[in-house]
Amino acid sequence: MRIEYDNKFVNPLFSRTEVNFVIVHDGVTPSRKDVIKKIAEEFKSSEDLIILDYIRQPYGVKRCFGRAKVYNDTESMKIEPKHLVARAGKALGKEVPKKEKKPKKKKKKK
Repeated sequence: MRIEYDNKFVNPLFSRTEVNFVIVHDGVTPSRKDVIKKIAEEFKSSEDLIILDYIRQPYGVKRCFGRAKVYNDTESMKIEPKHLVARAGKALGKEVPKKEKKPKKKKKKK
């Protein structure tokens, strides 16, 4: 697996680096965990500070396209949607707290 970075943008307002990348691979499609680890090595960052927005692979092609955000600290990550943070944690094998269900209200019949 090899990652080629198309676009790197340092966003000081949000304390992060935004990258668009292309993954060239042989065989099976790499997992989100493998991609996060590879990006963490490249940017010399912790795996906990990386959010993958998406990874897409066209049918029949040995390439994936994606976008990731590499944060400088955990405080800056609070602006990310909770489902993306949970997805990144799940990919790294961390416990993700389950959302509590609210009891349903019964409708009154007239």
